[in-house]
Amino acid sequence: MDKLQKDYDERWTNLLDWGGRLQEKDQPQTGVTHSNQDVKLTPHHTLFMVPNSHIDTGWMWPYQYTVEEMIGPSYKRAIIALESNPGYKYAASAAIHYKWLKEYFPEMWEKVKRFIANGQWDYPGGQLVESDLNLTGGESLVRNCLYGQRRFEKEFGKISTIAYVPDTFGFSGQFPQIVKKSGMDYFLTSKLTWNDVNSAGPTDIFWWTGIDENPKNEILAYTLIGGYNLEVIAGEHDWRIHNTFGRNIIEEDEGISKALILFGTGDMGGGPVLEDTAGDWRPEHDRAGNRYTDPALINEVAVPEIKMSTATEFFEAVYDEMLKYKDNKRFKREGEMYLEFHRGTYTSW
Repeated sequence: MDKLQKDYDERWTNLLDWGGRLQEKDQPQTGVTHSNQDVKLTPHHTLFMVPNSHIDTGWMWPYQYTVEEMIGPSYKRAIIALESNPGYKYAASAAIHYKWLKEYFPEMWEKVKRFIANGQWDYPGGQLVESDLNLTGGESLVRNCLYGQRRFEKEFGKISTIAYVPDTFGFSGQFPQIVKKSGMDYFLTSKLTWNDVNSAGPTDIFWWTGIDENPKNEILAYTLIGGYNLEVIAGEHDWRIHNTFGRNIIEEDEGISKALILFGTGDMGGGPVLEDTAGDWRPEHDRAGNRYTDPALINEVAVPEIKMSTATEFFEAVYDEMLKYKDNKRFKREGEMYLEFHRGTYTSW
């Protein structure tokens, strides 16, 4: 396990070095995520901030390592924060992770169920695992949703409403139909803003229709600026905060006034850096070098309203606002959504 951790840390460091070079000019990774408008943020805009700790069920390690070194520590950290702060929220996907939590950490399992019941803990995903959407066939995707939703309904009394795949490398055109028929109305990812040649589209929030072209199977989709473990830095001119609003503005005072950010270390879990006893955000760095800042401080130097939230709460809040743009071509996508950035990852590291 020590060798596994060392190998991962070395590869992670290389990725950070690469990412740092991209950020030297204080610009987004590419030009394709630039804002459409020079937005002046006001309290009319609301930034929904969702704590999370993305966990790869199986990447460069066995499942046992996922359970013992990722699920256990990540959820324990989240529980400490939730117990200490009634206003804190947390999101974790993948029904198989909850199965393992119940089996290996029964005390934590009981606490998680209580937090789900009171609305502090969100379980987006609606799948057994966060799925690959390039090589995987339709039957497999259907069963992944079926088994995931069955477990959520059995354990928590309700299915998930969000197809949550923040770290997937491309998006099949059959997915909206499968998602919709599996009881999910929303779709959340981050990778589309990573395209390194062509823009994935003019907006980050949109209505997505699959290859069946059936408007009844249309879902509301959102792709995150910066990724699923974004660092949050206070600052009125932070391009990430401006872009996450600006790309969804049509013109002044028209467009979508709500935006979503996921924060907290991911891949190997972790989550936001928190004070173990108080559950507060601390201005300290995690393994990825991210720095998190109290939302009250952000409100002093930037302008949007900051709201601790879950992904489900965000979609429920923005849905009615997006209905106004149901027929606006700017806010629509059809069929497959191709991701350029991870070309070659199925055949090489």
